Amino acid sequence: MLIVCAITTRHHMEHLVSFGDSYTDESRSQYFVLHRKPPPAGLILPPSTLTLSGGFVWPRIVAQRTGAISYNYAVGGAMCSDDLVPNRVLEATGLPFPSVSGYELGAFKADSAVFGDRRPNNTVYTLWIGTNDLGTNGFLGNAQRPGATLRSFVDCVWGVFDRLYAAGGRRFVVFNQIPLELAPMYATPGAAGHGNVQFWRGPASHNVSEQREKLLRYTSTVNAMLDKGAPLRLRARWPGATMSVLDAHSIFKKAVAEPHRFLDAPANAVTPYRNCLSTCVDSPAKRSSFLWYDELHPSEKMHEVLSQAFIDLLNGGSKYGKTFQ
Repeated sequence: MLIVCAITTRHHMEHLVSFGDSYTDESRSQYFVLHRKPPPAGLILPPSTLTLSGGFVWPRIVAQRTGAISYNYAVGGAMCSDDLVPNRVLEATGLPFPSVSGYELGAFKADSAVFGDRRPNNTVYTLWIGTNDLGTNGFLGNAQRPGATLRSFVDCVWGVFDRLYAAGGRRFVVFNQIPLELAPMYATPGAAGHGNVQFWRGPASHNVSEQREKLLRYTSTVNAMLDKGAPLRLRARWPGATMSVLDAHSIFKKAVAEPHRFLDAPANAVTPYRNCLSTCVDSPAKRSSFLWYDELHPSEKMHEVLSQAFIDLLNGGSKYGKTFQ
């Protein structure tokens, strides 16, 4: 029988292993750019604030608050699989763009020697992916391979956990999709992101309302699949494991609706701290008052919120998620 956990006792975590894109990446992308090659096996990258949050990202904050060791394999710009959106190349290396299934899982496997005491009960594996897969370089831009669907993307997500289970993982957390249509890049393109070639090329060719409606449909559909699929996959494929779904979508919806509850005053959930139109300009207001660091990426303050929701979820006390076992 499948049980939805509401456990109040604290769950011991010594290792936090993270996979994903720029919403999770701490310094791996920077290593690729600086060295024009991936980090060598066995190298644990140090903490960094040179991220697209403008500061620390959520896995590092979780590690700081819990004492766990963070092993972060996320790469900014990553998608779940090379197969969904083919022919992407990382300019720094000239090689296929690192994806979760194509690079990140392999890097984790190659690092097995650094996990001296990795056990099923003391290690938590997390995946937060989809911002690029569903966005302008993926489904929103019709860049997916012929025949690929949102179901293909979700199947890729479950496939990641299949491989982690085979590697001995038993404690899993998947983040669902945030309401991307509310990100400044999509919500207010005339003020943030419209004309910003860093993330959205050829903005004049896009119907803003149509793009936002598509994003809303994509994220809602994927989130429904994750909610429904997590307990089914757990029962069918991952006996003895636990699977948590962290509801990042609800966190961001509430933060946009009631920013004063999440951000320092004067709370700003509309415009980003760093606005890149013709040039990039940082706001004179304090960074902790912004929900968005730039037009697409959550601020460090929101990463703090996410990290606490993650910890609460592991401890059985979060209203932003469920755990199945």
